[in-house]
Formats: sequence, structure tokens, C-alpha cells
Amino acid sequence: MKYNAKQLARAAFIDSAKLRLKLKIPLENPINSLDIVDKLGIEVRLQALPSLEGLYIQKENQSVFILSSLRPIGRINFNCVHELGHFYYGHGTSVDSFFSEGKTEKRDEKELQADLFASFMLMPDLAVKDYLNKARITLPEQLTPLNAYKMATYFRVGFTTLLSHLTYSLGLIDKIHFNKLIKMKPKQIKSELLEEDFSGLLIMFDDLFFGCPIDLRIDDIVFLPNIYSIEGNLMRIHKEERSGKYFKAKKVGICRIVNNTNEIAVFLRVSNSNYEGRSIYRHLESEEE
Repeated sequence: MKYNAKQLARAAFIDSAKLRLKLKIPLENPINSLDIVDKLGIEVRLQALPSLEGLYIQKENQSVFILSSLRPIGRINFNCVHELGHFYYGHGTSVDSFFSEGKTEKRDEKELQADLFASFMLMPDLAVKDYLNKARITLPEQLTPLNAYKMATYFRVGFTTLLSHLTYSLGLIDKIHFNKLIKMKPKQIKSELLEEDFSGLLIMFDDLFFGCPIDLRIDDIVFLPNIYSIEGNLMRIHKEERSGKYFKAKKVGICRIVNNTNEIAVFLRVSNSNYEGRSIYRHLESEEE
């Protein structure tokens, strides 16, 4: 039976909003999917799976998500909510194979339904418009590749995932602008900012990031303008500019980024890039100095 993509999108929009309401997560806030899935009592495990994005295993009294730890953090965040979509809609045990981000091949109804649920759960219409307003970005002319990259890291998703959602789910930019933006690869954006070759996660931090923990892996980088500071010894200065400093993650654990003017803080959590095991333990402090 042929599915109606618009009807699936409308249902995913409503269902994701209902779940956010149940979890008491404001519609304008970004989320870390590993945290919300843990609140639902679902076990999440990270494992090196070269050919898979993730698995959803439904046992008698326990649901388990197994996610590939080989993917970027934004991809893991999306894959986790994708599996949550399978769980929410009662699809039963599922196996999601590796795919290239942004690949446009036609997916079956259950996979599309899970994708749409994940997109609206992570990037609700209200949250996207709230971000654009606070960041003072007028569409489409001010949505540059750099602004789109910053926006993707804010919502904890991949660059292509964000642009696809803005174009095909929300209709906020047209395909012409989408094609223009997608030509710029995230690695190129990061390397230009750092003036060196860099393929890890780079977060350009500002006050918009307060309210949701930030996850990094060893050797990922966060840029902090001068009004912010980092507590603890997990991060080391990688590069300095007049406007702020680039900090590189060097130790596993949890610390805080603090706004020095108003003392508002957000948790910054660092894990090993090769971590495998229960996701709730990924930030346990390293014994190494």
C-alpha cells in the first residue's frame, strides 16, 4: 500500500509534540536524545557497528537501542530518536543499515515514519523559528553555510539533516537555496574557522546553547567568546583569538561552561570516541591524568 508522506509528516509533528509535553520538554528547547530515552526507561548501548546505524530490540519487558558509536555525535542523536520512533509507533524489532546522510533513496513507510518523528522531535517548528529569531537570521538570505552549521550543532543534528528538515519538512527554504548550501561541506567550514584541517565536532558556543547539556568526544573543540569560562581540567586551550578561545576536549568527564557576567551555566560532557557500553556511563571520569 502506498503511503501518504504529508499525512505521515503531520502525524509525526503531532506525536513528537505530545511526547515532548509528556516529558515536560518545552517545544522551543533542543534536546539530547540519549537523555530523554533514558528517562523513558529504555536502555541505550553504544557499539562499533560499521555497517549499521542502529538496532531496536523489543524484549518482553525491556526495550533496547543499540547505536553505532562510529557515527558523529549529531548522527547518533538523530539515530537514537529514529529508534524511539520505531518504539513509539510499535514497529517492533528493527535493524537500520548504514546510509549516507542526505541520501534521497525512497524509504519504506516505517523508516520514513521514524525519520519524520525524529526530525520533528529534535527540530520542532517552534524551536526552529525561535532559534532563527534569537540568532537574528532572516531566511533565506542570512542562512549562510556557517549559520546553518552553527544551527545544526545547536539542535544536535548533522548539517545535511538540518537543511533537509528546513527544506522538505518545514518548507522554510527552497530547493535552490538548499542546493547552494549543501555544496559547502561541514569539514570545510570547520577547517576554515580553525585554519587547519579538522574533521571532529566544533561548537561555536553562545548563550543560545544554555539549557541542554553539550556532548563532546576526546579531541572535539568548542569555541568560547571571552565572556565564558570552563570549570575543571577536561578542556585545554587549543587556539586563542581576540574574541575568545578554542578549547579541545582532552579528558573524559563532566564540567561546566559558565557565563562570567550572570553565572548561568551549562554542563559539558566528554566521552571517549571509541566508547562502547551503556550510554549512561559514557562520561565516567578517566583515571588517566
